[in-house]
Amino acid sequence: MLQVAVIGVGFVAQLLAWRAVASGRFSALTLLGPVQAFLGIAALLARHQVLSGRIPIPTATVAGLGSGVAFYLGTLGFVTFASGWEGFRTQVEAQYRRANDLPLVAALALAVLVAAPGEELFWRGLAQPRLHDALPGLVGPGLAWLGYVASNAASASVVFVVGAIAGGVVWGALALWTMGILASILCHTVWTGMMLVRPPASARGMMRA
Repeated sequence: MLQVAVIGVGFVAQLLAWRAVASGRFSALTLLGPVQAFLGIAALLARHQVLSGRIPIPTATVAGLGSGVAFYLGTLGFVTFASGWEGFRTQVEAQYRRANDLPLVAALALAVLVAAPGEELFWRGLAQPRLHDALPGLVGPGLAWLGYVASNAASASVVFVVGAIAGGVVWGALALWTMGILASILCHTVWTGMMLVRPPASARGMMRA
């Protein structure tokens, strides 16, 4: 019951945080970073975390790092294609402009060391395995993915929703394959870091050093 309660509270907390970001009062990094740190700590307290239960740790490490790079390259290709739609391109530029509230080093530290690991610990380290244990087949991971996408949908941003849809599949699949959290954390942090250091072409030059 504790794990279910933590999942419910965490879902609501992330949804409300995204609603606050959508209001324009906060940037995604400055608000979601602390919220996702809280979710990660709650996940660590609620459930024992396994780095890689099915796959050797070196293999999971390589898979996580490699998939992070591959996901980044795929994201660049998609953004380049989707930027032909002016509305999408404008949203991408707006999100990077708001991220510029922080120096790049601070943004990287918050995103890579706090936000991405915290989010993975909660969604792929707690919610997904708890639902997988309770429900047959892929129903549990599917529900965890839907919950993750729904919480991000509160951002009212096509950019973040598309990222959650694709990222949720990639990170959820890694966690399911390895039966652990290491590969998805590495993939998420590599992808996030590269998206900040080397943004899509339409947003380059917006992040300050």
